[in-house]
Amino acid sequence: MLVLAAWNIALKLTIKFPPEVVSRMQNQAQSFTRAGFLVPFDIGIAVGFYLIYATRKIDRYYWVRAVAYGMLLGAICGQLIVVFVPFRT
Repeated sequence: MLVLAAWNIALKLTIKFPPEVVSRMQNQAQSFTRAGFLVPFDIGIAVGFYLIYATRKIDRYYWVRAVAYGMLLGAICGQLIVVFVPFRT
């Protein structure tokens, strides 16, 4: 997951896009940076991490917790990339 995040950041920072493409991508990503999306999204991530923590003693669901943990970390990385890494023009 960290390799994919680093790859995504490297591509966003090194590839130059035409201004009309950057404008379109920024408009598409704008809905993911609004408080109406970020607050429920972050609450969902916090609840997910809490559920992973609360079920840590149940060995039968270890693989589910491992998959969910990876998905939650991926969601956090994706959110940080969308919010903080700009597109190049």
